[in-house]
Amino acid sequence: DLAPYLKGIRHHRESFNFLIGENQVCISWVSSGTLADGRTWEPDGACRGQFCTWFTFEGSLARRIWIYVDPD
Repeated sequence: DLAPYLKGIRHHRESFNFLIGENQVCISWVSSGTLADGRTWEPDGACRGQFCTWFTFEGSLARRIWIYVDPD
């Protein structure tokens, strides 16, 4: 649970990239925000603020979801 560590987060929709396969969808994007202690982060064009979420579907239901966050 990340909620106690975050004061706010913004997902930059203009940065969304979608990869769509037969039964999978991958979405990557960047975010910015403020941590609970007041420190902030902004996308830096390299790796800071990058996220990726991968969905695998079985019929119309999500079977698996993986969420990757760049630790920088």
